[in-house]
Amino acid sequence: MASRKKPTTPNMQTLKTLWSKLIDGIWKSDDTQPPDWLALQEIADLHSPELIKAFIDAVKKTQSDTVLEKVEAAFSTGDVKAVEASINWKTLTKELERTVQPVLQKVAEQAARAEVPVTSKKIGVEVAFKQTNPLAQRWASEKCGELIVQVTEETKQATRQIIEHAFEKGGHPRESAKLIVDHIGLTEADAKRVVEARTDLLNSGATSEQADAKVEALSRDLLEQRAENIARTETINASNNGQNLLWEQAREDGYLDDNLFMKEWIATPGDRTCPTCMAMNGKRAPIDGEFANGLKCPTLHPRCRCAMGLVEVEELDLTKGHSGLWVGFWLSPETAKQLAIPGGEAPEDMHLTLTYSPNATGEATKRAIEAMKNIAQALPPVAGEASGVGRFYASETSGGVDVVYSSFDAPLLPDFRHAVVDALETAGAPPSRAHGYTPHITLAYVEQDVDALVTHGDSVPIVFDSIQVRVGDDEVHTFPLTGDGAARAQNGFVTFDVGKSDLAPEDDWTAPLSITKTDTEKQMVFGWLSVSVTAEGVQVIDLHGDIIEEHELEAAAYDFVLHARIAGEMHERFEGIGRLVESTVFTAEKQRAWGIPEGIMPIGWWVGFKIDDPDVWAKVKSGEYGAFSIGGKAIRVPV
Repeated sequence: MASRKKPTTPNMQTLKTLWSKLIDGIWKSDDTQPPDWLALQEIADLHSPELIKAFIDAVKKTQSDTVLEKVEAAFSTGDVKAVEASINWKTLTKELERTVQPVLQKVAEQAARAEVPVTSKKIGVEVAFKQTNPLAQRWASEKCGELIVQVTEETKQATRQIIEHAFEKGGHPRESAKLIVDHIGLTEADAKRVVEARTDLLNSGATSEQADAKVEALSRDLLEQRAENIARTETINASNNGQNLLWEQAREDGYLDDNLFMKEWIATPGDRTCPTCMAMNGKRAPIDGEFANGLKCPTLHPRCRCAMGLVEVEELDLTKGHSGLWVGFWLSPETAKQLAIPGGEAPEDMHLTLTYSPNATGEATKRAIEAMKNIAQALPPVAGEASGVGRFYASETSGGVDVVYSSFDAPLLPDFRHAVVDALETAGAPPSRAHGYTPHITLAYVEQDVDALVTHGDSVPIVFDSIQVRVGDDEVHTFPLTGDGAARAQNGFVTFDVGKSDLAPEDDWTAPLSITKTDTEKQMVFGWLSVSVTAEGVQVIDLHGDIIEEHELEAAAYDFVLHARIAGEMHERFEGIGRLVESTVFTAEKQRAWGIPEGIMPIGWWVGFKIDDPDVWAKVKSGEYGAFSIGGKAIRVPV
């Protein structure tokens, strides 16, 4: 009787059919070229056979390099681990490294070069990707290393099943050794299938020779299927990563502005597109960032065909439909009327955006709303003024119009927004980092050919006394700002400083320590950024009379690495001066685990920075700058 495929549920089939028809309809209604990602997938498919052959050849070489007599001798001992150790796993590792890495690098480089004209056209600047690119070489090396570890471990687990099966059946050591070697290269699930097939054959009356011949053929088929799975997945992976490497290189070179562009996940069409991939379709991430699923780029699962595209960032228009979570200030009717201009935005729609979390959903949204409620209880009203008029020029996705705005300035605003962003990230609703932040109030949308800017006379004082949270189009939460904002917190940044912490404003906190060593050639500095307990066991009290507990120091270090990682100068948080290259918190527990004797090292935070700014580096070399300090604004947040 012929076997039947497992029926697909009506809902799933309907979803897949609609998805395929939707995409197909979009393509057929568009007279332009096929989607750009098709060219990248063609590159992947072109090199897939190379990777299939590389994997199968590596397995066969491992089988031939494994000495059957050694496996037989190990089998005679009855020790599973001894049999496993008798297999020449070094050959598998060596051959995969020799054959797989060049293919991955080639696919990544070709995909990057294929993406060059597409990206150049989108951003309006010619970008390039070197013929033999060190970024692609490094990625291929790292990816190949990960793949080797994964493949080798899976293969060892599968071989272990074959070994245990051979022991259970109690066959002749020579026959058992051959059975084990012949099935090297399978996955654990495939090995189980081979074992079950052989058992069924023997139980049905087949001889050992007959059973072995049939499972050997099955094993060959399964090995080819595994090779194809690996090849199709990893070549698509390499193609997507090549595209991503081009974007990251263009960003580093200053050609691709991540305030203007993001990468977008594309679930490619077809009736085999899975719901997990469909759910990611249209999701966006910063050029050098991760998507909501934690990946920098597809693939999402074996044989995944998802792709990416480069898209321009649109300004969020709260008068139109949107999803996600928005946080900001809404202008009072009186203030809005002072700023409103004829033909511009309606006073009731005027607002100032603090941040936007496009992917906030479910429990994360609930936690985010609660976090904003706590922020409002902790922080005071934000007083500042709107003045002057600026203009954001139209992009392809902004409807072909420019944005006229009034700038807003308030002393508390930078730290207020930093507290909001930190709280949202902790709640699991991270804001988009694709935008550079310019505090502004939109006054009007105007056509590109309108030259004159609207001007205001005097500046308009504004006090925002509540914070607003909007979820999608319908859900609005308003929380009055009732706090005083006076306390300590860990929203730290790093500076290079000649002075002491008391140079900082009264509501700042800092903890300076001397630079321990410099690497002149690499333009790096290293030192203890903060010490909780000296090597002699003395608790350190800082210049403010405070004690930094070990766990607090560790938490501050983790927070800094996650959210800052930049160096500034003289207590100013300027980007571009320095970048973190090393960070270790030497807690007492870690020192014990590392075998460091007590009394040798302090309990503290050791860091290293690469100094990018030549003027700052000159001051470090001359000795004018001889210390680190870590600091931050003081904000009390209820727990």
